[in-house]
Amino acid sequence: MICVKYLERLIDMYAGILGKRKAPATLTAIGVDLLMKKWKTDLKMDSLEVVGKQKVVKKLYSKRLGYFKTEKVDVPFEQVAFYLPLATECYHWGRGEQFWFGPAFVDDWTDYDLAGAYPTAMALIGFPDWSNLRQTTKLEDFTPSTLGIANVQFEFPKSVRFPTMPVRSENGLIFPRAGVSNCSAPEIALCPIARCEGDDQARCG
Repeated sequence: MICVKYLERLIDMYAGILGKRKAPATLTAIGVDLLMKKWKTDLKMDSLEVVGKQKVVKKLYSKRLGYFKTEKVDVPFEQVAFYLPLATECYHWGRGEQFWFGPAFVDDWTDYDLAGAYPTAMALIGFPDWSNLRQTTKLEDFTPSTLGIANVQFEFPKSVRFPTMPVRSENGLIFPRAGVSNCSAPEIALCPIARCEGDDQARCG
């Protein structure tokens, strides 16, 4: 009974926001559908082009029907698809940092949460120019507002207490003093090291 009432509230919420009744799979799905509507109706933008995709016709075999049929599917632009594996590795999900390793002593601890962090950061992106993607090894090209990704080798001086470059491990995300990081342009731009020397990789230190 509780589940049914919750579903009814979700459907009512969706109808109030988007003007039609639908059972969203998640609360996030409401935001995605609202964004698609804003792009299409208010801004007159092609939502597929915004995210670097296009519709193509593909011939797919249907096991149920026993023959091939054509369908329209969404696929990334060719120039975008080339960088997708690295882009995926550069996304580290929601991040939570703590400056203490292992069990902590009993005390009053504060957990800070940045309200609206995702939409605020994504608002800096603007409309990506997918047709003019380029590669660079110049660190100055990676600014806080650049839509850029990179694989960098780094090393912080021993004087840096809290390194900032994310590295994936078997136990989750860590921030070592040295290593190799798949990261985004803002993470490079905001690296506390004053200057780095770059070639194929950014060697910081």
